[in-house]
Amino acid sequence: AAELIGAAIGPVETGRTLSDYRQLAEDLLALQQTPPRLVVETQRGAIVWELQTAWAPLTAHAYLDWVEAGFFNDMVFHRVVPDFVIQAGDPTAVGYGGAPRSLRSEETPIPYTSGTVGLALAGRDTGGSQFFIVHSSEPHLTGVYPVLGHVVEGRRFIDRIQPGDSLRISLMAGQAR
Repeated sequence: AAELIGAAIGPVETGRTLSDYRQLAEDLLALQQTPPRLVVETQRGAIVWELQTAWAPLTAHAYLDWVEAGFFNDMVFHRVVPDFVIQAGDPTAVGYGGAPRSLRSEETPIPYTSGTVGLALAGRDTGGSQFFIVHSSEPHLTGVYPVLGHVVEGRRFIDRIQPGDSLRISLMAGQAR
């Protein structure tokens, strides 16, 4: 039992070196000067969200990597709950898939208001590529699901999304990482 307790409270191996974390910190500090904007292109219209790297920095960094690799291209919104949420980011389109790696949980006390973009979870440290956008204020989500950013353009298209609508995500033109 003592060994299990020690393992549970000990450091978690991430596969990153101290040098990796230093570079990550430099990248994230630079991104905080001008938060990157992601364009979610759909057949209903484009939704632009500002990725807030200060709120969930490791998650934001992973999302930028996935966007640059084209991971989100040709995915669909697999979950649409009217007046609540639209959700995507699962390459299997059923709600149980995601990127090849899980993300550690990052606590964000940012309130969920209309247009907030959050990270879908199935429990602690289970975050990945699935994200959701809320239609309205959802205080019960605050502090439970990490906030990635807020929609800054195209909010009217959130209400028009239907299950199975395809999407592509790219970094807004003219923005460098």
